[in-house]
Amino acid sequence: MIAGSLASVLAVAWFIWVPSPRELSYSLLATWGEQGSGPGQFNEPTGVAVHDGEVFVSDARNARIQIFDTEGHFKRQ
Repeated sequence: MIAGSLASVLAVAWFIWVPSPRELSYSLLATWGEQGSGPGQFNEPTGVAVHDGEVFVSDARNARIQIFDTEGHFKRQ
């Protein structure tokens, strides 16, 4: 479900926003994370990239890149 829409993933506030690719007005499919400094948490996510089934999220204030699968499960940093 989510994997087909990762072309439009956005980093917003303290979570990752996955919009539906089928809706012109964008409906929310999922959010990932919460504010914090633990695994899967964000403190100002600023960018998202997708490569080979992994989602890379830059987390500016935590000075790291976190890596998730296409369903939003934390893998590593």
